[in-house]
Amino acid sequence: MLIHSRRSLILLGIVLLTGLVLRVLPAPISTGSDIAQFAGFADTFLRHGACFYKYASASMWRSEGWPYNWPYVYGPIWITILGGLRFASPEKLAMFWRERTYYVYVPRSWIVAVKSVLILGDVASAILLYLIIRRRLGEKWGLASMALYFLSPATIYVSSIYGMFDQIALALLLGGLLILDENPLAAGVLSGYAFMAKQVVGPPILGLIIYLALRRSRILRNYALGLVVGLLTPLLPFMIACPSSIPGMFKSISAAPNPGPVKPLSYDFNGFSSIATYLYNTRNIGSALSLIRYWWVTFLILLALTLYGLYRRPGRNMYDYMLAVYIVFLASYWRVNYQYMVVFLGLAALALPYMKACSRLGSIQAYIAVNAWVFIYPLSWWFHVHIRHPDINAWRIIDKMTLMVFDDAFYVAYVLGLTFILLSLLACRVAER
Repeated sequence: MLIHSRRSLILLGIVLLTGLVLRVLPAPISTGSDIAQFAGFADTFLRHGACFYKYASASMWRSEGWPYNWPYVYGPIWITILGGLRFASPEKLAMFWRERTYYVYVPRSWIVAVKSVLILGDVASAILLYLIIRRRLGEKWGLASMALYFLSPATIYVSSIYGMFDQIALALLLGGLLILDENPLAAGVLSGYAFMAKQVVGPPILGLIIYLALRRSRILRNYALGLVVGLLTPLLPFMIACPSSIPGMFKSISAAPNPGPVKPLSYDFNGFSSIATYLYNTRNIGSALSLIRYWWVTFLILLALTLYGLYRRPGRNMYDYMLAVYIVFLASYWRVNYQYMVVFLGLAALALPYMKACSRLGSIQAYIAVNAWVFIYPLSWWFHVHIRHPDINAWRIIDKMTLMVFDDAFYVAYVLGLTFILLSLLACRVAER
């Protein structure tokens, strides 16, 4: 990675060091419930190997020693990583009932092991953003895009406080974009790996395929071939070593929860599903749930309008298509979790340098709105609920830094505003000449 000036090297180092410090400090003293569940998944993988997907549905969660009855709904890449981490860090969870309350405590060694990989995924994503943008628009924009992602409170929260692995999929996707012009076949392979890491990158991959079909059909064939290879190669070892797990594997990867009222409302980030659930819960308006049941209608309408608008603007690049399709997904899918915003922030950092005034303003508003949630939510919950001996001082500091809002109505209003901002950004980018 060639840096063309000493000043740029210093700024790059400052961004990386600051982002790392902000991640390393909370990482060992906080954890979300998913990291606890990851230990259960990993234990099953180490016991059953390639036959893991026979148990992924959570039908035997108690006998397998999982803390919760949540299924594993991802591709093989993440469970393979978890297996390696669990082999190196086998300390058991503490799970017990006391006075009608269920407690799950996660050993610090397992928290650190998982979050180390997540933080590396963030570092890789940040550096790849820098390299992609610097190559096209220079070091200043490269550093700006990198900083917007790496110093974002949202990305820090996802990797270092709660602990989810969307940044792993993002890093693989960005790696493919970096080499797309030189080697579309390898870029497709990395995109396939990204999807097999976490399906949340499916919408931007769809946007990229549509862009290539419309604007750069010459490389589409090699990219598509690589994509198929990237999708299949992580599956093959499991399919060959344990053919009886194939039905469970494809069921897990393609699984989608049945649309219905979302809970908790403080952790839902689609405005339509939030208001529908709120009206159903507070006013018993069952018809409001149609917004959730038929989310795919909203998705198809928004997607068609967006693609038509982008097609009429030949100057739009692949980053615009990827970001636009992802915004359509965020604005229409009935169950949007906060970790999905990691991919949004990465794609927005890619597209921002190419935007004009309207969409650039929309991006800034979206950036502020997404990151604001970290300072609204009672974040200290993750600093003690699964930590047997919590750091009381850190707990109190986090409480002072956040508004600790518990009111569902507030979160419904907030996420409606966020969805409106995202749709406004989409409209701006589609309409700009």
